[in-house]
Amino acid sequence: MGRLFRVYEKRGWNAHIHMLRNHYRMHEDIAELIAHYYDHKLQAQREEQRDPLDLKDLPHPFDKRLIWIDCPPSEDDYYDPKMSQGIVRLVKKMQELGIIKDTEKDIGIVAPYRAMIHIIKKDIGEITVDTVERYQGSERSVMILAFPLRSKRGIRSLQSLSSDGKVDRKLNVALSRAKERLIVMANKEICLDSIHYRKLFEQISSQGAILRLQDLEF
Repeated sequence: MGRLFRVYEKRGWNAHIHMLRNHYRMHEDIAELIAHYYDHKLQAQREEQRDPLDLKDLPHPFDKRLIWIDCPPSEDDYYDPKMSQGIVRLVKKMQELGIIKDTEKDIGIVAPYRAMIHIIKKDIGEITVDTVERYQGSERSVMILAFPLRSKRGIRSLQSLSSDGKVDRKLNVALSRAKERLIVMANKEICLDSIHYRKLFEQISSQGAILRLQDLEF
């Protein structure tokens, strides 16, 4: 489809190109994270997608829709037990606060490797944990993206870039699974090596909360 689109653009067949602009899933704060992939033409169609966060006296960082948990570089390339333990603490706290009521419907976890998926499932139980490819078409109120990274080589293996490098297709899909809240767990310094992850970090830094993994002592 991407190749066809580029052929039509090159040949000037613009009358036959149409972009689907209306979306019904993400809150606008989350949609803004991927807006540049769509030339900022996405339009939220439901009032709830514009509503302010219902804080209910929630403590920091849960008073934010967007959270980045800065993790130390993983000791292994494909999994990180400490990150998995942090996810367990996050989920338990969100359950205590009433953010998560139904673990089957309210929360999902995306991880890039089977080894990481296995260790999270072992630690957390009934929550759906899967790759971004398997999550395509699905949605959850809260999404946790867990990216174990040992080196800059790891960030390159996470990406799936368009031919012009302007879109990271995997990151686009992963971010757009979230309806109400998004939590990214990754090493900041490694992620800054990617223009896509750097932009993501900068957006969350300006609009959300940045924590360290070791701060998750709820």
